[in-house]
Amino acid sequence: MYFIFFNFYTIMDIQWSRKWFGFIAKNKGKNWDWCAISSNINLTFEVILENPNIPWNWYRVSKHQNITMKHINENLHLPWDWWGICGNPNIDTEFIRQHIDRLFNYKALSLIVTEDIIEENPNINWHIDN
Repeated sequence: MYFIFFNFYTIMDIQWSRKWFGFIAKNKGKNWDWCAISSNINLTFEVILENPNIPWNWYRVSKHQNITMKHINENLHLPWDWWGICGNPNIDTEFIRQHIDRLFNYKALSLIVTEDIIEENPNINWHIDN
């Protein structure tokens, strides 16, 4: 029973997201705040992929709660903002390990990295408070 409800709500979320963005796309002549749209809860990765010519705010997109590390890893050709990714609630230690060489906000990451990652990367200023 739970699966049926979950699937229904997932489908409804996707449909609403497309309808929401469809309105924006139909009114391209308006002076849209792309920073706000890039942060909107209704934004999905599918909408971003379907609209590559939109002036997305990639800092906001990169830290968006609907963007997963899988989306980023599978689409490294997109102009991700690595500082913004550090603020993404979906970031995990596996992703950090994979991309430790990228430009990161190590102060933000200090809140979630494990002791192992810190020990593996002693050259990074992790901003650890004693």
